[in-house]
Parts: sequence; C-alpha cells; structure tokens
Amino acid sequence: MKRYPKPDYEKFLVQVVYGPCKEDEYLEACVSAPYLDFCRTMHGFGQMKNKDKIHENAFAKVLSEFKKLAVQSPKTQRSFDLWHRELSTALIGLFHRGRFRFYDGQSQKWINIAFKNIFACGEKRVPGFQPVYDFCHMPIDNIVLDQLSEKGIPKPDKPWSMWNYEEYFQFQVQLREWCGGQPLLNIEHQLWIDGRNT
Repeated sequence: MKRYPKPDYEKFLVQVVYGPCKEDEYLEACVSAPYLDFCRTMHGFGQMKNKDKIHENAFAKVLSEFKKLAVQSPKTQRSFDLWHRELSTALIGLFHRGRFRFYDGQSQKWINIAFKNIFACGEKRVPGFQPVYDFCHMPIDNIVLDQLSEKGIPKPDKPWSMWNYEEYFQFQVQLREWCGGQPLLNIEHQLWIDGRNT
C-alpha cells in the first residue's frame, strides 16, 4: 500500500496545531497562537468588558508589523533589536490605553513565539522571514528558565511575565554570550524539548 508523501503529513500536522488555514493564512495563525501561551499570566484581563477590543487591536498591530518585516527585513542584529523593542512598546501602549497593565515579559512571549511558529511552518507556507532567523530572540518562560538554571544561568527572582524591557534585553545579551554565536532559537528548541520531557 502506498504511503502519503511526507509533505502531506507535514500539512496535516500544521493544520492540527494551527487550525484549518488557506495558503495565505499561515502567518495570521502563527501570530495568533502565541496569545494562548501567555494570556494565563494576564490576571484580571478576562473580566474586563473591553478585553476583546484590546486583544483585537493588539493582534492587528503584531500582524501588521510582522507583514512589514517580511517585506523589508532588518539587516543587522541592532536593527532587529530596535524593531523588537518598538513593537513591544507599542503593545504595552495598546493595553495601557485599555486600562490594563501589560509587561515586556508578556509581549516578548507573543513576539518570540510567533517567530518560532513561523519557522516551524517553514518558508514555503510563511515566506520572507528566513533572513532574520539568526537575529531572533529566545522566547522566555519557566520551562526555558529552569533548563538554563540547570546549565548554570541563574533564574531571576522576578517572574518573566513581569520583566521590563531592560531586564528582558539584558537577559538576551547574556544568552547570546552563553550561546557563543549560535542562533538563540536553535538553543531554545532543545532546551524546551528537554524541559518538557523531564
């Protein structure tokens, strides 16, 4: 009996994870999914009457900035870092205008996991992002922090979801030095898998 080719199995897996997508909807799915990863840290947000509007505006902002980046990619680590900081600041502003306290630690999870999702889907489904792979930041959560702690990088006392941008970025700088020039997403991928298997 003939087996389905591997690309068909990959398509099945992507559809299971991100839901039914048309060819031009994968980026939207990659940007949407991370919200479920960190929204549990947004205590009290679920009770706000304007929560749907705030989320809608924030999602639209993230998607818009990712679309722009796919067309015109940053050429250096510094320019990528600036793009990342500006998007984080914009997200915090959107939530604050809706009367909700939002942190850079939460915005980094949204931005960084969106990139991870994009690369998991691949260039064919979500084109335009390969030039920034080496610039991407490491998504931070308790699984990753616990794994890093076992390898000699102390876990900060403050919860990652409450970090400001300076705290977050200094940790990324520390990770770049520790990783010795390797792409941070390469390292995070294995850290996260190891952490889930313990």
